[in-house]
Amino acid sequence: MLTTGVVMEKLHVCFIFIFLLTGCSSSPTYSPASESDKTFPVYTGKGPVPPDREEPGLVIPGPGPAMSSSEGLGSAPLPSSGSMPTVTLMSVSGAVVSAWSRRPNSWLWGYIPGDSNTFGNLRNWKIQPGKTPGSVRFVNEVLGTCITPGFSLKGDHGFIHRFCSYRSNDQDFRLLPALNGNVFIQSVLVKKCMRARFLDRTTRSPYAFDVLQADCPSPGVKTLEMLWSVSEPLKPALASISKPVLRPAAALPIEDDDAPELSAGDSVNLSGNQGI
Repeated sequence: MLTTGVVMEKLHVCFIFIFLLTGCSSSPTYSPASESDKTFPVYTGKGPVPPDREEPGLVIPGPGPAMSSSEGLGSAPLPSSGSMPTVTLMSVSGAVVSAWSRRPNSWLWGYIPGDSNTFGNLRNWKIQPGKTPGSVRFVNEVLGTCITPGFSLKGDHGFIHRFCSYRSNDQDFRLLPALNGNVFIQSVLVKKCMRARFLDRTTRSPYAFDVLQADCPSPGVKTLEMLWSVSEPLKPALASISKPVLRPAAALPIEDDDAPELSAGDSVNLSGNQGI
C-alpha cells in the first residue's frame, strides 16, 4: 500500500517529466492570429506556396456546400478520356489530393473530405494511359489539367497541375503495389514518389497537408506517408458531421502494480512500415 507522501512524490516526478517533454519539443505550436491565417498555411520560404488570397473565385477550405459548375468550376474542357475511370487519390491519413488554385502551374494540396467540401470535383481525377508503357496520368475532372512534378526554389519539391502534354512523359506516373493493398505513386520524370506530409501538418496549418516528392521506399524504409489508395470519386460529405475538438487529457497516476514492464530493447512500432 502506497502512503500519501509516496503518491504525491510520484505525481510530482511525473509532472516534471511531462513538462520537460512538452517544453523540449522541436515542433512549433501553431497559433493562428486570425481565421484567415488558420485557413492559409504559413509560407516559410520553403515548399509549396499557398495561392493568392485575393484570387478571384478561390475556394476556401471548409465543410461545404460545394460550388457548382455554374459558378465557374466546370467550364474547362476535359481531354477525351473514353471509358477511363474517375478516381480520388487518398492517403492512408484520409487526405485527398486536390487542386486548390484553379490557375495552371499551381501547387496541389491534401485535405480530408470534411475539410474540403467546398472543393467539389476539384478533388477528383480521371485516369488516362500515359505516354510511357505501363504508366498513367491523372487529369483533373474540373480543370482538365494534369498532375506534374513541381519544383520549389527552396525546400521540398511538390506537385502542381498544369496543361496536359501528350508529347512527353512529364506527367506519367507508375502505381507501385504495396503489401497492404495500397500503392506508391511514382513520377516517371523525377523517379520520386508522392508523399502526404501529415505527421507534422499542424505546424503549418490545421487543414492542409503538403503533397511532396520523396525518395521511393525500399524494404525496411518507413512508408506511412507515401501509401495511397486509388479510390472511388469523392462526393460532398454530410455537412452535419463535424470534426471533434481534441484536447489533451489530464495525466492519471499509475499504481506500481499496473505499470507495464518494458525491457531496454522493447519498442512500440507505429510506423506502419510496408515493403514494396
